Amino acid sequence: MFTILVAYDENRVIGNEGRLPWDLPKDLKLFKERTLDNIVIMGRKTWESLPVKPLPKRLNIVVSKSWNEKLEKSGKWEYSEFYVRPSLEKACFFARLRAESYIPKKEIYIIGGAMIYEAALNSGLVDKIIVSKIHGVHEGDVYFPELSEGWNHSKLEEYDGFDLLEYSK
Repeated sequence: MFTILVAYDENRVIGNEGRLPWDLPKDLKLFKERTLDNIVIMGRKTWESLPVKPLPKRLNIVVSKSWNEKLEKSGKWEYSEFYVRPSLEKACFFARLRAESYIPKKEIYIIGGAMIYEAALNSGLVDKIIVSKIHGVHEGDVYFPELSEGWNHSKLEEYDGFDLLEYSK
């Protein structure tokens, strides 16, 4: 199965004008530690918002229906690689094949954005969501979808500026 990783505020804001609306280095450090040496799936807009492409030491899979010039420069970098797939379903299939070919098996994380999160939740492929719930309300133009019934959550840890929650079915 697949795990969603997301940071959102008290109103489920996840982004503003292509950027995170907060600056929490500890949250970014936890994201990096969790995803390092694993597989990440993201939408094109999330890919374009990354300060470093691809995310180092991870297999990056970008979901994009159209092959644009920015993505045509895809390929391999030292310790990193990325691929483009035309749908979330094809990206997940590819990720699962790759994850199972490694020993130990790699984790697969869906890291955004809003359309990818919504499609992943609607697909039934996700069995876990790890949320950095940012304290306060921030200005934003992109939101994480509301969760349907059946998701249970627990607080994993508290940090300065956010709480780490885990939702499972």
